[in-house]
Amino acid sequence: MADKCGKCKGKCGCKDSALTIPTNFINDPTICPDPEPCSELFDMDCICYNGPTIVDLDITPGDRMNEVLQKLVLAITNPGCADFGDPAATCLSPLNLLAGTVTDNSIAVTWDVDALAVNYQLEYLQTGTATWLINPVVGPTINTDTAGGLLADTYYDIRVRSTCASGGCYSLTIRIKTLPTP
Repeated sequence: MADKCGKCKGKCGCKDSALTIPTNFINDPTICPDPEPCSELFDMDCICYNGPTIVDLDITPGDRMNEVLQKLVLAITNPGCADFGDPAATCLSPLNLLAGTVTDNSIAVTWDVDALAVNYQLEYLQTGTATWLINPVVGPTINTDTAGGLLADTYYDIRVRSTCASGGCYSLTIRIKTLPTP
């Protein structure tokens, strides 16, 4: 079950009005607007899980649904590791991979830091091509990076690899389109 009025933090809003927040929307996690300003489509980052704690998957009430879905997909598709990677890895897949600022030639992404990761590396490719472009490694407390030098109005697949003391793991791959040339 999901609850739009759980203990999630951050801005919540509608995706049905050019990603704007309606003027009558109350950004208070303890108050649900009535009627909801955009009940037909709500931002997944604002929907919170309110079911029981799932210990094996580290899912707890109040987790954002986008993170819950990523944990479920990773557990189902590659149960040997908590990720797409090395079954002997001591760290987890980067979770909650989200696009931040998108321009006509770059895409910024963020992810959750894992205390056992030694570093992270952003990898991206133009959708439909075969060669991953790899950014320089970032330190264990860095949770943001940018894919740059991209073509305008083009889809890119993006993932992050965490490196552990033993092995490494991949996040889910997300697909983002750059903006058209201004």
